[in-house]
Amino acid sequence: MESLPKNGKDPTLDNKTARKAIGIYDKLHKAGVTSTDGQDPMQLFLTNKEIFHPEGIWMNNQIKEGNIHYGVTNAPQISSDPDKMVNWSSSHQFVLLKQPNRSKAKTKAALKFINWVRTNSLTWAQWSESCFFGNHEKQGI
Repeated sequence: MESLPKNGKDPTLDNKTARKAIGIYDKLHKAGVTSTDGQDPMQLFLTNKEIFHPEGIWMNNQIKEGNIHYGVTNAPQISSDPDKMVNWSSSHQFVLLKQPNRSKAKTKAALKFINWVRTNSLTWAQWSESCFFGNHEKQGI
């Protein structure tokens, strides 16, 4: 797998395969078939004005309530090996903007919170999956 190192955790996106996958999204954006900053991607998708809506399973109920015909597909892959198809993404991105007046205590508290989210994200993911697929009993939730 070209984009994941041997430890399988730290993606390396500066390579031919990753650039090709990102290039696919770039071409779609330049063709005007993706949303731009300030637009509501869900509303565009539900009104047939956007053809792709890469979202999580938690959005499926809202999509099902819309009057559209849709399907599910794979995103461009970061692996050049068809036997090891994989997507790498994360729904937890945090940024601490530069704020000259922010105290060290506030920075420390923010980093503590970010670390808590990072270390508890598996529990959150399992819970949201069980809600979507309706298998609360199987998950012990």
